[in-house]
Amino acid sequence: MQTKTHYQLLGISPTADEAEIRRAYDVRMQQLAGSGSVQLEAVRKAHAVLADPIRRAVYDASLRNQDQGMVPPPEPVARRAGAGQRWLMVLAGVALLGAGLFWLSQRPKSAPKPVLPAATEPAIIVDGVAATPDEIAEANASIETRRNGLAQQKWSERTRLENRKSQLGTELAVMMMDGQRLPPDADQASIDYVERKRAALEHEIAWLKARLEEIDHVELPMAAKGELAPAKEYTPPSE
Repeated sequence: MQTKTHYQLLGISPTADEAEIRRAYDVRMQQLAGSGSVQLEAVRKAHAVLADPIRRAVYDASLRNQDQGMVPPPEPVARRAGAGQRWLMVLAGVALLGAGLFWLSQRPKSAPKPVLPAATEPAIIVDGVAATPDEIAEANASIETRRNGLAQQKWSERTRLENRKSQLGTELAVMMMDGQRLPPDADQASIDYVERKRAALEHEIAWLKARLEEIDHVELPMAAKGELAPAKEYTPPSE
């Protein structure tokens, strides 16, 4: 049975953003409440990888490399031979087997040659995940694109909130002036309306200030950094 990807475990598409990943994780954890620890651990691991931009980029690159693998086509099935041909094939096979065994028995024994490991591209360890330099470069390109998009979103959201905060400040100033201009014999309903409006404006302004502070503390994803994996020591085969 084919192992599910992290996206399949959370029930989302590979293009899902951070908010969709978080919502899908919450839904899956509610659905698996009371289930086995294996399923919960798999969902937690999937969320931990996809919620981290660097680990997600490396994981996406490894998925693409797996998708590019080619499966060789099956060999064509030969026609069934007749009864006489089958006997001839059996006899020929027995004769070849006997000749091969005789040749092996007469061959002088020699020490086996050591099998050298194949030269491969050095692996890089990123957050405990092995990746090639090409995968790191591809991951960094993806991270740079996401970084630029998040920076644009951060600037747009901050501009919108600053404009709203300025507008509310103006409304609050006008409301304070209206409250001061109320006549001494103003009814209680008018006084209560002004107070409620002022409190609502002050509350929203406080919320906007807190939201702007949150945006200022949002960290953009950094490029993936890794170190070369330690080389494995060569061990000659035993005789």
